Amino acid sequence: MTEKRLAQITVVLSSIIIMMYALLSSYFFNKSLHLPYADVMYFALSNLLSLTLPFICAWLPYLFVRPAAVTGSALSALGLFIFFAITSTTMDDPKGAAAIWGIYFFWLIGATLAGIYPALFKPSFFTKTAMRAFLLSCLFTLLVSFILGLTISKIL
Repeated sequence: MTEKRLAQITVVLSSIIIMMYALLSSYFFNKSLHLPYADVMYFALSNLLSLTLPFICAWLPYLFVRPAAVTGSALSALGLFIFFAITSTTMDDPKGAAAIWGIYFFWLIGATLAGIYPALFKPSFFTKTAMRAFLLSCLFTLLVSFILGLTISKIL
């Protein structure tokens, strides 16, 4: 399997997992409220956009480096998404669960900004081998984006 094909499969599967979570949680969280169907659809679509768009922005800049970097970024973003999804569903406090998604949103903004550096400057340590691009994009997406996201959340 080629590096490019692996990146495509990773992104598609990650996007499907996030979309299914957004749609199912939108339906089941509102089922007991007996909301009109239009309100549930509106909530599901807004939930879908708020979870999928930042995820796409987190790995999109890495497209300009190499496919292995896209794979690393998408997998680390998906891993953190799954962690936050499990954490938020096991919390009893709805405000705490909303705070978890707020932290995730700021982290993804940081991930987007962190991905712009290798996309613009294409440093040689990022583009030499596929394994190096994969590991460095994971590192950039997880650590550097956390620092940037924390800084942005403090400013706002």
